[in-house]
Amino acid sequence: MLRLILVAMVAVAAQPSLDALAQAIGHGSAQLIADQTKTIQDLTAKADGLEKKIGDPGEDDAGLVDIRLQLEDISRAALNSALAFRSRLN
Repeated sequence: MLRLILVAMVAVAAQPSLDALAQAIGHGSAQLIADQTKTIQDLTAKADGLEKKIGDPGEDDAGLVDIRLQLEDISRAALNSALAFRSRLN
C-alpha cells in the first residue's frame, strides 16, 4: 500500500516535467536519470520496511508516530526526486 502511494506521488509530481525529461535525455543526462532511479528504489525499500513495521502487533503509539515522521521524510524525498527532472531556466 505504501509503495503504491509513493509511486503515485512520484508519478503525479513528475508528470508535468516530461518535456524536461526529454530535454535531459537529449542533453546526455543519463546520469541524472540513473541517480534518481536509485533514489526512488531506495525510497521504495524504506517504505516497504515501514509497511512491515506497521503490521507488527507489538507496535505502540510512539512507534507509529515515528513511522509517520519517516513516511513524511520519504514523501519529501520523493518530491525532491521528481523535481530533479524539471526544466531549468536558461
